[in-house]
Amino acid sequence: MNAWLITVIGAAIIIAAYIRSRRYDRLLKTGKEAEGVVFDFENSRNADGDISSYPVVRFVTDKRQWITKTADVSISYLKQGDKLSVIYNPLNPGDFTIKSTTVAIFPVILAITGALLLVGGAIAILFPGLFNK
Repeated sequence: MNAWLITVIGAAIIIAAYIRSRRYDRLLKTGKEAEGVVFDFENSRNADGDISSYPVVRFVTDKRQWITKTADVSISYLKQGDKLSVIYNPLNPGDFTIKSTTVAIFPVILAITGALLLVGGAIAILFPGLFNK
């Protein structure tokens, strides 16, 4: 793969990790917490054909509004009927996240992956013959 492409992908992953981390932090600071339940799962297939299951979460806001929406993270250990904590934006309750260590550390893992790609791509650009043996 082209070293420049690897570098750009690494940078894009770091930016995505930063955006996800900021959103999670914003919801932790300004959001409200509610108890939710895993109502169902929505499956999504990526370009490689791998399937990810995203939990459809149902919860009630402090204004007694029912929200049923698919979470933006796939957490493999969840089962239908599991109770969980959600943090939602009181101005837009459909903007929510699952409150869990897994969701909190995901941006860190994403950033590390991006940094490795960025550094690896930069090394390949600076020392083009290094990996060709």
